[in-house]
Amino acid sequence: MVRLTGGAWRGRRIEVPGGIRPTTELARKAAFDILGEAIRGARVLDACAGSGAYGLEALSRGAARATFVEKDRKVARILRGNVERLGAGERARVEEMSVARFSLKGERGREGPLLACFDVAFHDPPFEAESESDVQLLLSLVSPGGWLFHERGDDEVYCPLGLEPADRRRYGTTRFLVFRP
Repeated sequence: MVRLTGGAWRGRRIEVPGGIRPTTELARKAAFDILGEAIRGARVLDACAGSGAYGLEALSRGAARATFVEKDRKVARILRGNVERLGAGERARVEEMSVARFSLKGERGREGPLLACFDVAFHDPPFEAESESDVQLLLSLVSPGGWLFHERGDDEVYCPLGLEPADRRRYGTTRFLVFRP
């Protein structure tokens, strides 16, 4: 179980599927400290969502809506349960597909690519996964002036399309790069 760190659901716990490495509370809280008031009313994408901790934390802190993208069917089922238990209702949507497919197909009920429609995107792939191509796709989904938090398990700094990270943070074994397209 993982505990949400702030907002209306502060202290509530969500289930973490087996085999998933959840982001630590410290690292998640740090990401939201960086965002500050920018999370209020934001449209949020939680890519490689796992338990949905980032997106649910965003909703707890005042985001308008969150879209969760998770390709593993079993993990997506647990994520849907977390959304339901917290009562996220119409503010949350779970898409069961890869980040690449989502960026090309869009959300259910909508065809065609999504372009610059999220204010904040969180990308927390398995550390062993090759995820650089996902970062490029996600950058096209973040609105100008928005935020992309890309989590890594190594100290490598990946600069997609020559875009330098606006910020880099390290919290134990979790590192994240913050991009501002």
